[in-house]
Amino acid sequence: MPQAIPSPGMPFIVSAGTTKKNDLQTRKLIRSHVMLGKNLGKSRRARPKDTLPWEAEPAWDSSTGGKVPIQQSSSIIPKKVGSEWSFTQLADEIEPSAITDILTYASLARQATVPLAPCIAFIKRERVLVGPMASDAAFLHATALGTHAYVELMRGREDHKAPHGTSPHFSKALQLLRERLDSTDEDLKIALPTMMVVIALALHARMTGDYDTAKRHMEGLCMMINLRGGIETILLKTRLAIEIFRCDIGLAIETGLTPTFFSACSSESTDATTCRPYPEKFLNVIDKDLATVWRALKGFCLQINRAARTKRKLSEEFLLEATASVMYRLLHLSFATGSLDAAIRLGLLAFSSQVFLQLPDFRVRRTTLSSTYQQALAGLDTLDDRWRPLLLWLLVVGRITVLEDTSDIWLSPWLKSTIKRCGIDSWSGFRDMMDSVMWIGLVFDKPAEDIFSSALSSSDGLNPTPIVSFNIKQLSSTYEAIKTSGLFNVHLFLCDQMGQKIAEKFARGNASSPFHRRDGNLASFARWRSDTVPAFRPNSPPIIQYFPKFQIRCRYLPEKAVEIGDHMVVFGEVEHVYDRLDGVGDTDVCLYYVNGRYAQGPLGFTHRH
Repeated sequence: MPQAIPSPGMPFIVSAGTTKKNDLQTRKLIRSHVMLGKNLGKSRRARPKDTLPWEAEPAWDSSTGGKVPIQQSSSIIPKKVGSEWSFTQLADEIEPSAITDILTYASLARQATVPLAPCIAFIKRERVLVGPMASDAAFLHATALGTHAYVELMRGREDHKAPHGTSPHFSKALQLLRERLDSTDEDLKIALPTMMVVIALALHARMTGDYDTAKRHMEGLCMMINLRGGIETILLKTRLAIEIFRCDIGLAIETGLTPTFFSACSSESTDATTCRPYPEKFLNVIDKDLATVWRALKGFCLQINRAARTKRKLSEEFLLEATASVMYRLLHLSFATGSLDAAIRLGLLAFSSQVFLQLPDFRVRRTTLSSTYQQALAGLDTLDDRWRPLLLWLLVVGRITVLEDTSDIWLSPWLKSTIKRCGIDSWSGFRDMMDSVMWIGLVFDKPAEDIFSSALSSSDGLNPTPIVSFNIKQLSSTYEAIKTSGLFNVHLFLCDQMGQKIAEKFARGNASSPFHRRDGNLASFARWRSDTVPAFRPNSPPIIQYFPKFQIRCRYLPEKAVEIGDHMVVFGEVEHVYDRLDGVGDTDVCLYYVNGRYAQGPLGFTHRH
């Protein structure tokens, strides 16, 4: 029989090969060891009564006049320490301030991609920069140079325009680049790291306003790409291609010059899925190539909006293809100033710049695009009623993207009247109309809602002062007379022979004296009036006595004048409306001049002063 042999440590059971059952004491001993550690149940973790040493941090308490421990949350797993740059050995020595600028640039770039981040699988810019800066000294110095200029530009400082030679990074980057280009290694001359150095230098030249140098950098980059086998070889490097296209397109927009790449664009779309027919009727009357670009860009917007709804991400390759196929075609199109085609092209260019050129660049608001956009808007209020959504879209896109804040003086009333004519009384209605034209909510909703609220914020019951505006050549006797007198009159004529005769006198330009006859006497249709409000003033412009629809006396606002090319947009505050509306109804027509010809239209003016 097995027997338990007592021992000071663990008991032993000795069996002599017998088949008899163990005695009761031995069986209990076996069971007790088998069940050891089992059936204990779950134990609750005891809460610490006292704060652990690393959970308390002394802080100054003004009420007690000393330091008191403040409870802080603890974590077993520590948070990430540092960033992608931590413990990275750079290719050369640079000052800490340069590293700070690079980190700031990376942060701004990351913030700029936030609107499309839910839809595009962007590569983190920090990771893109770390590798080349750790292995290529030329790229390190060129990046430090360009990012410093960019950060200073975003901060609104003027020292970003300092001469190139004042920065040690400029001379160092050029020295290393020259050594590389003078080497006997032909592959190194056109290697990707060398191209990245040139891109960084082109970015710096753009930020400092040295467009000639930036253009030469882009032309040199184009030669490198051609030696590598053409632009098709670069398209495989998505991130590099995006940087090249953004720099080239941005430079073309800022200068109005032809882009370096894609000097000739095919009118056929690269993606048939984005060129489906859309119901906009105006696409049937505008230029065929322009309509193709419109359909392609709207197809892109629909895919982005769908990706935002379904929470899926599109590839950077998709963004690259859309950028090249849309923006390069727009840059190569050209139309007559004042035409509907020109206005739509500029609207598409401004819209796509906000979408594809992700880095915020305040310089674009001070370039030719801003002034040409204002010129294109002139006269568009005569668009067919069916196209009022298009007019509203052009106004909103222009205000968000390229027009300065000073444009609000003439743009806000126009926006308000257009919104009213479209029958919109809520943000949701405004948003739906913009979406029916072309829209990406992730990019445009927030600024558009601010513009919509601002346009409708002024109440009609507050009786705001009416403002009149028009375009006039800077070198004209009329403009000089307006500046001298500080006043001007606005007349609207009947569509009859006398109305046309008087209008033609002022349409010839720089007439010696349209108010006088050849003998020097005042013409019968005009005289200076002193019997009306406001009182007669020296140099006051004459009132035409021929019975027009109405006459408005305006006070010139020189501080509000806006220069657009060789023209000025003149603003005047209405001082008095002369009542000549007796017997005139809203259905009567008046004479006006637009797009190089006379036309007639309903008065629509019911005010009685």
